[in-house]
Amino acid sequence: MPLIHRSDQSDLWGREGEMSVYNIIDEINNAAEKWICGRLWNVWFQYDGAPAHKTSSVKQYMVDEFGEQIIGYGGFKVCPPRSPDLTPMDFFLWGYLK
Repeated sequence: MPLIHRSDQSDLWGREGEMSVYNIIDEINNAAEKWICGRLWNVWFQYDGAPAHKTSSVKQYMVDEFGEQIIGYGGFKVCPPRSPDLTPMDFFLWGYLK
């Protein structure tokens, strides 16, 4: 997964294109291998309501890997759709570009 944004407080990784139940776990594993050992405690996983994210196998994997550090649909921290705090590009950029 490519690094999209880096700041003093956080890094943001993302992937363009479709994610399916079959490749989402592989993508996360590949990205996690690149993270520094011992920093995973400070990593939060944020996802949207895409069908691939809602399957029981993916949700169980997320809980196993990230514990309660999950933001999104069915996660431990629920955010409203198009939250300006968590999706600034949805909140401002795409509407501005249209």
